[in-house]
Amino acid sequence: MVMKSPVVIIGIGELGSVFARGLLRTAHPVYPILRGMDPAEEARHMPEPEAVLVATGEADLHPVLEKVPPAWQDRLVLLQNELLPRDWEAHGIARPTVIAVWFEKKKGMDVKVLLPSPVWGPHAALIAEALAAIDIPALEVATAEAMTLELAAKNLYILTTNIAGLVLPEGATVEELHTRHAELERVPAAWQDRLVLLQNELLPRDWEAHGIARPTVIAVWFEKKKGMDVKVLLPSPVWGPHAALIAEALAAIDIPALEVATAETMTLELVAKNLYILTTNIAGLVLPEGATVEELHARHAELERAVADEVLAVQEWLVGRPLDRAALLRKLEAA
Repeated sequence: MVMKSPVVIIGIGELGSVFARGLLRTAHPVYPILRGMDPAEEARHMPEPEAVLVATGEADLHPVLEKVPPAWQDRLVLLQNELLPRDWEAHGIARPTVIAVWFEKKKGMDVKVLLPSPVWGPHAALIAEALAAIDIPALEVATAEAMTLELAAKNLYILTTNIAGLVLPEGATVEELHTRHAELERVPAAWQDRLVLLQNELLPRDWEAHGIARPTVIAVWFEKKKGMDVKVLLPSPVWGPHAALIAEALAAIDIPALEVATAETMTLELVAKNLYILTTNIAGLVLPEGATVEELHARHAELERAVADEVLAVQEWLVGRPLDRAALLRKLEAA
């Protein structure tokens, strides 16, 4: 085998190291660019690499693309989660190589393949060959449109499992999410008109799907974490036959609750809580680690509003009617 042209890798984390190993197995020298190194300066020493693999985390992608030298732009390979064409088009990059990574690599563990990884672009064959050399299957995709669908499919998997995982018990697996927690299916018939539901991301369709006509429902606007006192964000709206019982119990421990008169009003209260939970959780996926809800609201208002608009569109679809978006956004602001 003859030595081939070098490949630059920006960011040598767990995924970057997997690709580096595959490239080395196919006789491509690998040149890493580490945090703190200047890509423009490195490009002076290596103006024509075979490819430039951007293996940074999602939060670092746009800052890296802003600094990529023009000579490298048509050699880029992108692999981040939550990637869509608008991410590279925003930087004037016309046709990168893109891969939807369907394998996992965590520190101290072997690679776990979920599905073959679709790859598209001028260096698709290079990437597929490198992965094949280390027994990771890849699938070359013919068109940009087909690749966009592949990226959307991966985004669907990542966002669904991450968001659902936020409300599942600690340590719950993707397999457990898929097979579901069927508590409502196991409720005895004699208990169905006595149920009190308090889950996040709750809507009428969730109890109606199990033939439960009129439970008591509360939108919980307080937080309780291990070793910490209760933190009240807003009064918690509660509706249903046992609303007074729940409100009285919470008042006894100084947690405010608000009895709601109608099912329609309670649906809006549930949507408002869903808006808060989903907006903060989804936006949090792209913010720096450790960022708080307060920082999201104070420093990233544009991101917060963009995510909130998307969440509201989904909530309107789920409830089957337009919602008072202005009122819901005011509740988000209050929280």
